[in-house]
Amino acid sequence: MFCLDDVCRGINSPRIISVPGVRVPFNAKTDYDPERYATFVDSLVSRTSSSLRNATDDIATRAAIRAFLEEGCAAGLTSEELIDFFCVDTPSIIDRAGITPARADEVVALFDQINDQLHRDRNEL
Repeated sequence: MFCLDDVCRGINSPRIISVPGVRVPFNAKTDYDPERYATFVDSLVSRTSSSLRNATDDIATRAAIRAFLEEGCAAGLTSEELIDFFCVDTPSIIDRAGITPARADEVVALFDQINDQLHRDRNEL
């Protein structure tokens, strides 16, 4: 899995993400308020968990993962933080979404693929 750190490094503005409608009201690189950080992370984790729980196919699952990575990166979160929130922390996004252990392996594989693709796409810019 590629690390988004190189991509995220230096992001100081939500405009770095060129996906229409992606606006991030928080930037971990410039906003050091622990309460705002926690509020942003809680919201991101909650929305992503809900999206994954409601995903009915791989297309919706991919969309939820991509939105999570793009918003997290635009907010200046490190790749380690994003990986931890997604599949390491207890409870992780995978846990909160109620994804079964068998399906979790597939979802983490999708996460790795999307993470790799985002890294390649941004390196081509």
